[in-house]
Formats: sequence, structure tokens, C-alpha cells
Amino acid sequence: MMTRPSSPMHRLALCAACAGGLSLAAVAPAHADDWASRSAADFWNGSSATLEARQFYFNREFHHQPAPRPGAVGLAQAFIFQFNSGYTAGPVGLGVDLLGQAGYRLHGGAGTNIMPYRTDGSPENEYAKLRPTYKAKLGKTTVKYGTFVFNDPFAISDYTRLLQATYKGWLVESHDLDRLALIGARLSGNQYANATHYSDFVLNRYPAYRSDKLVMGGGTYSFPGALGASATYRYIWLDGIYRQSFYGLKGSWHTGAGQSLSGDLRYHVTRPDGGSRAPVDNRAVDAMLTYKLGGAAFGVGYQHMGGRDPFPYLARSTAYLINFVTINDFANAHERSWQYRFDYDFARLGLPGLTFMTRYTAGDHIDRGAGLPAGREWERNTDIGYAFPGGPLKGFSLRWRNTAIRSSYAAANRFNENRLILDYVLALK
Repeated sequence: MMTRPSSPMHRLALCAACAGGLSLAAVAPAHADDWASRSAADFWNGSSATLEARQFYFNREFHHQPAPRPGAVGLAQAFIFQFNSGYTAGPVGLGVDLLGQAGYRLHGGAGTNIMPYRTDGSPENEYAKLRPTYKAKLGKTTVKYGTFVFNDPFAISDYTRLLQATYKGWLVESHDLDRLALIGARLSGNQYANATHYSDFVLNRYPAYRSDKLVMGGGTYSFPGALGASATYRYIWLDGIYRQSFYGLKGSWHTGAGQSLSGDLRYHVTRPDGGSRAPVDNRAVDAMLTYKLGGAAFGVGYQHMGGRDPFPYLARSTAYLINFVTINDFANAHERSWQYRFDYDFARLGLPGLTFMTRYTAGDHIDRGAGLPAGREWERNTDIGYAFPGGPLKGFSLRWRNTAIRSSYAAANRFNENRLILDYVLALK
């Protein structure tokens, strides 16, 4: 049963109060020595705080029969408070971060996954969550416990709806070695974007497989030289379900004035954990090559699924795959997919802040099982965004995202969709 405060805004007010209270708590009493004063100053002076107002409109039109409904429409308002402290003085610095999120349903919402759902399937009118993260720092190594928003090969927090998804557990990051960044984590659950509680990890496509333990470790090495190349390795263990190794290589070559060529190569190997019967036998190869000329960028991506099974990753998250686009992951068993992408930054034409992106991704050779013909699917995405670069509206941005998706075999994957996102970020400190 979901426990809610008197109002989501009350929870966000508590976030701000906690941030202020924590800074005051770091200030020692009147008889404190210089060390305590320096600790308080470092804690507060190294901190930052923002408040984001985010309005999200969602409209999906189904193109299959019979459809559960003609479409799904929703409009909601979010407020996201983020406080990141500095560290106290001394060999081991201490700090705390806070993430407060609140969402309000303004219209519709059924079938959109914008809001949490009641037991009768109807969307809630409001929800909120407040999560702290405690941290310690020694040299260039940090240890954190609490709530995390990830954008990493092992996990990417979903931010495709109103609020951000989060993970809980331990995280260690180190930059003490020259050019080598190390990372390790032990996580015990995730919180979906439209949920107020943490859940066990669930295997995408196969919800019967669940785990409350995810362990990850790895590093990224940045090569010297003008190529800007880096190599990344991650080892992910989802207890009782799978063990996965990721290898990545990136590089960028400047070929002339206003021109560059960049590459992104990824390889995942996944096997069952111990005696697990989970369908996770997969080897995924994907790559992207992008040529940039002035404000324009042209990209071509390829993704190939090897092994017996689809690519395994956590449900309601974004897999670290080149062809995981707005809706589809193109990660079915034996699937092969190509992506063609074009971006343009209008700053080159004297319109800073205006951006455009369009891409088309198509997959085939989908293994649907014995006796069934191979499946095919495609998705088209178009994004137009504008962020005010200055003046009284600085911090305000808007983005229109249009998607069309079709499948030769999955009727539910035949729809058109529009999303409109308005954002205003206010720096409080």
C-alpha cells in the first residue's frame, strides 16, 4: 500500500528545508574550532541546488485492431528538487545529496505510465518521493550510499516520462589513477519513474525472473593523444539471473575545420548465473559511426543480436544499446538492425538553442520461434528542441518528440506518438 504525505509540495518543501538544515548542522556551535568552521564552509560553498519545473504531454494513437482504446493521452506537471552538498574539511570529507520529486496529474493519464496506478487501474492524481544519498570522499575516491540516477553501460535511469527512475544501494568511484576511472556498485532495488517505492530488479521481457542483488564493477581508460579515444569495461552480476560483460571503445577524429568523425563500438556477452534457467544467452554487437560537418551530423548504426535469446536488461530501464531508441530496443533474438540519423544545430545559422534530430531504425531476422516466419519492425523519431540561451527566459526549454513504430508481428507495436516537454530549471545556489 502506497504511503503519501499530505501533499507532494509538502515533500518538496521538506527537501529544501533539509538542505538548509544540513548546512546548518555542518556549522559547529559557537565554541567550535577553525576546523569545524572550515568544514561548514566547504560543505556549503561546494554545494549546488536546483529546482526544475517540468510539464509533460503524452499522446499515443494506436493503429492495430482490436486496440485496448483509441489512444492514450495524459498531461502532468512535475517539480524536481536537487541538492548536492560539498564535502567537509579533513582527510575524509563527508556530504549528503537530496533528490525530491513530485508529480501532479492535470488531464487523462490512463495507459500512459505517467502516474502511479490505483488498484482499480486508474491513475493517481499526485505522488512524491524524497531520497537522500550520503557520501564520503578520500582523495579522488568517493563512496556513496542511497539513491542514484545512472547513465552508465550497466544501467540507465529512465527519464522518458514525468519523473526520473532511481536505484538504491552502494556506489564507489575513483579517479586517483591517471587516465583510469574505476567504478563499483552493489544495488538492491530500483524505483520506477511512476512509483514511490523500490522494487526488486525484474528481467525485461520475462517478469517472472526477479532479483534483489545487482553487483557491478569496471573502469574506463582515456588514451592520450588527439583522438579522444577511450576503452570501457563493465562486469554486471544480477544474482540468480545473469552475468554480463561489456566492452566498449570510443574515439573521435577531427578531419578538418568544422569536421569530425566519431565511432562508438560496443560488445555485450551475457550468460545465465549458475544454474539459472533464465533466457539470457546473448551476444550483442553494436556500433555507430558519425560524421559531423558544421552544424550537421550524419550517423549510421548497426546492431546484431547473437546467441539464443533476446538481449537481457532490467525492466523499465534503458539498455545501453546503439539502437535502443525512443520506444524500441531492437534486441529480439537474432535481430539485425540499422539506424540512419541526422542532427542539426542551428547555432551555425545564428539561432543558438534550436536543435533538430531525425532517425529511422529498422530490424529484421527476428526469431519468433519454431515454425513462425521471421519478424520485422521499424521506428521513426523526430525531435525539435529549443533552449533559451539568455535573457529573462534563460533556463527554459521545450521539446517536441514525434514517434511512429510498426511491427510485422507484434500488434501492440503499431502506433504513432507525440510528446511535448516544457522545462524550466532554476538555480537556487
